[in-house]
Amino acid sequence: MKRLAILTGSLFFLGYHLALGSDQGGTSTAQFLRIGQGARAEGMGGAFTAVADDVYAISFNPAGLAQVTRKQIALNHLAYIEKINAQFGAFALPFNGVNGTLGFGFNYYNLGEIERRDNTGASIDGETKLGAYSAGLSWGQALGNSLAVGVTGKMFREDLAGEGKSGFAGDVGGFWFAVPNRLSLGVSALNVGPKLKVGTEDESLPLTLRGGLAFRAVPDALTLSVEAEKERDTDTIFHGGAEYKYRSFFFRGGYRSTLGIGGGLSAGVGFLWFPNSMGKDFFNQKDSGPEEGTSIRFDYSYVDYGDFDATHRFGVLVSF
Repeated sequence: MKRLAILTGSLFFLGYHLALGSDQGGTSTAQFLRIGQGARAEGMGGAFTAVADDVYAISFNPAGLAQVTRKQIALNHLAYIEKINAQFGAFALPFNGVNGTLGFGFNYYNLGEIERRDNTGASIDGETKLGAYSAGLSWGQALGNSLAVGVTGKMFREDLAGEGKSGFAGDVGGFWFAVPNRLSLGVSALNVGPKLKVGTEDESLPLTLRGGLAFRAVPDALTLSVEAEKERDTDTIFHGGAEYKYRSFFFRGGYRSTLGIGGGLSAGVGFLWFPNSMGKDFFNQKDSGPEEGTSIRFDYSYVDYGDFDATHRFGVLVSF
């Protein structure tokens, strides 16, 4: 047990020193990489690093992929602030023989449009669309029965008013069940990578450190989670959330500190459908357990950003 704790702690401090070594101050570029994906996770206030038990672990903690033992496909739509919207797709393929899971995730962001002008400032007919995308390959590996580590390699591109920039980054994570199936700890360092040339300046990526605890107060029914998040050029943000499952229904709520912009509350709902249970015991699912057949989970979340627009996420997760 002591060795597991030391290994998890070492992974966190590795990410911490990576952050310090690459931080030269100033504002980060490629800001879209900060946006977390997953209606379930965001409904819980974004406190998901120590939960991370489905393919959406790709966005928070790749080590959590080791908990995924069935193939999963996820699709998520985000209606974000300032008319930004994003589409996310992911796939998880477990290799149970080696206790590891491979994940692939793709994000596309529509960042809106801006009015076109020439070098004199005069308006030009038409508008320029702004967009960005990222694609990553992840691996989560279990080390024994209670510890897992994970890594992601990803590439991204951002196009802003005809100016494009591309780059590479990585994520690392650790996950530990301190009390089997009850208390878990998760840590991750996201968006670790070299600086990008933006005009004549070198700008850093939005490196983010996350660490949290999750307590399954009622196994398979009630999960509570808390988390701290430190981004390169912002103060620490705190997250807290809960998920309650009643039969096929999920009810979620949470809160995050919002750096003075107000809001911070989140809420969400979900519904788990086992197609093979249709016409039998649909809501109790006595004819099809979580490790049998195909299951489809539908999720929605609402996050209040105070001075900005509220955000809405819609997602579907298929396990088979």
